[in-house]
Amino acid sequence: MTPVDLSQNYNQNNRQLEFEDVETIDICPFKPNQCIVFVKTFNSLHAVRPMQGGNNTAFRKTLTINIEHWGR
Repeated sequence: MTPVDLSQNYNQNNRQLEFEDVETIDICPFKPNQCIVFVKTFNSLHAVRPMQGGNNTAFRKTLTINIEHWGR
């Protein structure tokens, strides 16, 4: 994703933007048991849009792992 307003491009502090404030660059279609890794950069915007269609009782199962490095 990229911000519509390029002054919002720098996002090192994980500020959230609304869906209408960004444009989608690429999508990853659903595949069962896939893993997607996002490398943290100053402009690493990514999102998961709300689920649509199907059963109202469906939900997404996720595992989130944050790897942090504390410099000197």
